Amino acid sequence: MDETRDHERPPADLTVGLLGPVVGVLGDREIDLGPPLQQAIVAMLAMSSNRVVTVSQLIEGLWGDDPPPSATQSIYTYIAGLRRALEPGRRRRQPPGRVSRASGGYLLQLDPLQVDAHLFAARLDAAAQARKSGDFAGALRAIDEALDLWRGPALSGVPGPFADGERARLDQLQVTAVETRADALLRLGRPEEALGELYELVHRHPLRERPGELLMLALHGCGRQAEALAVFEEARRALSDELGILPGEGLRRAHRVVLSGAGEPAAPDHVKPRQLSRRPARLRRPHAGDRPASDPCWIPGVTSLRTRSS
Repeated sequence: MDETRDHERPPADLTVGLLGPVVGVLGDREIDLGPPLQQAIVAMLAMSSNRVVTVSQLIEGLWGDDPPPSATQSIYTYIAGLRRALEPGRRRRQPPGRVSRASGGYLLQLDPLQVDAHLFAARLDAAAQARKSGDFAGALRAIDEALDLWRGPALSGVPGPFADGERARLDQLQVTAVETRADALLRLGRPEEALGELYELVHRHPLRERPGELLMLALHGCGRQAEALAVFEEARRALSDELGILPGEGLRRAHRVVLSGAGEPAAPDHVKPRQLSRRPARLRRPHAGDRPASDPCWIPGVTSLRTRSS
């Protein structure tokens, strides 16, 4: 049942951004979405575009299991403020057009693809379909479009359990997207382009094995086998010290590839591997004066792996 069928849908001139500070753009003008808790309501309604979010769900999303006595009244106040922001020209007794009351809650009448978080997910789906069909260039384009939507940490500055949960979920999707982007670059025979982001991911998520695996393969594709092996040793020590476990199959497979001295393992057959110069292993942070001649895999300013003294 379409809960919006009795309401005239407003023009598609509103966009909502959640991949960074919460913003709303009406036409060509950014609008004030109010205080942080009102922004949290915007986020909840935008993530459920054209579906009802009940008052009890809004209360739980803002305050969890310990709402204040005035929680319900506060929801009404925030909804009224949100309506004023989204429909500045609405007359006093005119029915609301964007935020409608229905079935014990409220719904935001908005195409999901006018919410950047939904558009991000749609572009990732397109990348997955392209990758499945072997179109790695198309997958890379779709992933780049998805990652370009980010303006900072998701729902930045927005409080409440809902925002906390969405931040964690979206952050994981972003990390996975960066990993998938690196994988596409490797399959296209462009390992040097993946190094900077992979170094950063390994630094930010030292116990996450996929970035280390991809970094090893990228370094190997650049002819830097010693550095690739050093990445494995760093990951092995971190997993052992922090979790008491051995590297998983992905890291072990990458380790075998590097030790075997095979060519670029992730590149498809139709891509000719690049002829890349070899260089000494180095895990410290590179500087502008370090660049050797004809080394396309050198990237200045990337976050280096932390080394340990023996």
